[in-house]
Amino acid sequence: MSKYAVHTKWYWPNGLETEENMQGFMRDEIKPGSLAEDVLWWKLDDNHHMAVIIYPSEEAAKQERAAVEANRKKLALMKKAVSSCLKRILGQSWLKCLKFRL
Repeated sequence: MSKYAVHTKWYWPNGLETEENMQGFMRDEIKPGSLAEDVLWWKLDDNHHMAVIIYPSEEAAKQERAAVEANRKKLALMKKAVSSCLKRILGQSWLKCLKFRL
């Protein structure tokens, strides 16, 4: 199996965006330039969400991670960051949990 998954947990100090805004952001801002094949996200509570991002390979995930981290640093310097990643788990083991969804 060559696919690679990234599992993240996010904290929003001012509360989550609306579902419509989150989906619009993913569709319009993230997905067009992303190497990801799929993104599954869900709300945990009013200030947290989690996501699983499926990539075609570990190399693709690492390539995109470098670009994502550079963008986050830029947003932090501009003081425009509205959320923070609390946890990131990388690897093919997450795919075993998702095999029925793929």
